[in-house]
Amino acid sequence: MNFLVTVEDSKVPFFLELMKNLRPVKVESLSAEKKKLIREIRESVEEVKAAERGEIKLRPARELLREL
Repeated sequence: MNFLVTVEDSKVPFFLELMKNLRPVKVESLSAEKKKLIREIRESVEEVKAAERGEIKLRPARELLREL
């Protein structure tokens, strides 16, 4: 099972040391590209949720395709 954990910068050394001492936990840092992808997916999900709540209106796909 995989988890994504956000840790305050000041607590990173402590958190990494804690994780390293748990077996069989594997600690792996995310690349800049993966961080960007995760951020963009989160933003997209939040947009969809806002649209479902009626807070924003999304453009139809056909309109978007016409622009291309």
